[in-house]
Amino acid sequence: MRITKFETFIVPPRWLFLKISTDEGIDGWGEPIVEGRANTVKAAVEELSEYLIGKDPLKIEDHWTVLCCSLKYIALLSLLLVRSIFYHG
Repeated sequence: MRITKFETFIVPPRWLFLKISTDEGIDGWGEPIVEGRANTVKAAVEELSEYLIGKDPLKIEDHWTVLCCSLKYIALLSLLLVRSIFYHG
């Protein structure tokens, strides 16, 4: 079984739902949300889903580890960006 597709659904005023599809016709639903930031989370899901397409959905721990490392890297870059904006000189 392989992940084939991610679909996001923004539901006003502030919700985001995610449908994950597989090549065996099994779908999963989730709610990846940070309150009031549905568009931001949608962008993150779209970017990070590129890694998961074609992967085995049953290897949850492996995917969690990779994505957590990716998020730490993104958070570090964000902090460096903020620092460069406010503490330049």
